[in-house]
Amino acid sequence: MAITSDEFKRILIKFRDEEPHSFYFEPRLDRLMDSEECQGFSAVLHESGRRWERRPATATLATMLPDERGIYMFVWCPALSLLCDEASDSKTPRAERFRYVLYVGKAGVEEGKTDTLKERFKSGYARYIGNDPSPLWTEKVPDDPKRDQLLSRYLSLRPLEFWYIILKDMKEIHTFEKKLIKTLNPPLNKQHGRRLRIGKPEPA
Repeated sequence: MAITSDEFKRILIKFRDEEPHSFYFEPRLDRLMDSEECQGFSAVLHESGRRWERRPATATLATMLPDERGIYMFVWCPALSLLCDEASDSKTPRAERFRYVLYVGKAGVEEGKTDTLKERFKSGYARYIGNDPSPLWTEKVPDDPKRDQLLSRYLSLRPLEFWYIILKDMKEIHTFEKKLIKTLNPPLNKQHGRRLRIGKPEPA
């Protein structure tokens, strides 16, 4: 069950001096360092003016999502920001925030309209969004966690966003989802190989 912002803050205060059971992001260095590959994939993904839509992830978000096929991502967006100059002659700083892709998925079937972005969020994720984050401190992750255990645990992170891009062609949906997973290596995409390495964070 989703909790309020005040309840969320009280939980953070309660566990502030304790270390959570963390996961680690393990980016695909070979793919992300290949600038030409990244630029080429970006160009193909966004051809014909296609753009990603971003929405705050809430338990009721499904009512605002389209009945369309496409690809989606859960993106964690901590509030930490750094001010940077827009250009050498700019006097107006630009706030840069860090974002972490937790999960990539697809919505769409060959026949019918039941598997859409709206329905996928409503049936597959709404129950996990905004829940009590206490298990991050109180419950250790199993050695071989199930998908619902991972989603229940880590979709409680805040601030969390739901990103999606509408795609009509099923071949593109399958191809682009697979490509994004291989490139970004999201920690919750366990079905494409183990992405999660549990442990205590260590100082640099």
